[in-house]
Amino acid sequence: MNTKLKYLLYVGTYSPMELDSIYIYQMDSMTGELEFHKGVKGGENPSYLLLSPDGRFLYAVNQLVEFQGRPSGAVSAFAIEPLTGELTFLNQQPSHGSGPCHLTLDRSGQFLLVANYLGGNLAIFPLSKDGRIEAASQVVQHRGKGRRKEQDGPHAHFIAAVPSNRFVLSCDLGVDKVIVYQFDTVNGNLLLNSEAMLPSGSGPRHLDFHPDGRYVQNPEHVVH
Repeated sequence: MNTKLKYLLYVGTYSPMELDSIYIYQMDSMTGELEFHKGVKGGENPSYLLLSPDGRFLYAVNQLVEFQGRPSGAVSAFAIEPLTGELTFLNQQPSHGSGPCHLTLDRSGQFLLVANYLGGNLAIFPLSKDGRIEAASQVVQHRGKGRRKEQDGPHAHFIAAVPSNRFVLSCDLGVDKVIVYQFDTVNGNLLLNSEAMLPSGSGPRHLDFHPDGRYVQNPEHVVH
C-alpha cells in the first residue's frame, strides 16, 4: 500500500518588495524531496513565517528598519486556500519596532505576539475572525544593555505564551534576560511579572517548553 503524501511548505526570505518573497514547495512524505510549486509576493523581507493551528492563515514578520516613514517593521496576514495552498494577502500592520524577527500566537489563537529585535520591544495584536491583524493592543519596551558589542541595547529575539496561556516569556539577547509577563487574555496586555537573569554575555535567543510545562530551555541554560 502506497501511503505517500505530499505536504506544502512555506519558506520566508529576505527579498525586495517587487520580487516573490514567500516560496511554496511540495514535500514528498516518503523521500523528503522538495518540489518547487510557486513564489508569492509577500512584501519585503518576510523572514519569519507562522501557520495558524487550523491551517487557514499564514503570518509573517516583514523585517524592516523603516516602515511608512517610521522606525518600524511590519507584520502581514495571508489566507490559505484549503485545496491548493495558495496565499491571498489580507492586511498588514506596523510592528512598532524595527527589525521584527519572531512572532507567535497565544494559546487561544486570538492574539499575535511579535518580538522586534532592533526596536528592543514586544507588540501584541488582536486578530479578527477572518484572520486579519488588528491595531496593536500594547507595545512593551525593554531597557538596558549587555557587555558584548552586539548588546548595545535591548534586542527582543523571541516571544511565546506558556502552555496555560497565563504568562508570556520573551528572550532579550541584548540584556541577557528571559522576561516573564502576566498575560491578560481578554485585552491582550502584558504586565511585568519577573525576570530571569542569565550569565553576562550569554545573549538568549530562543526557548522551548518541556512537555510537562515546568521548564523552559534555551540551547545553554534551563530556567525554572
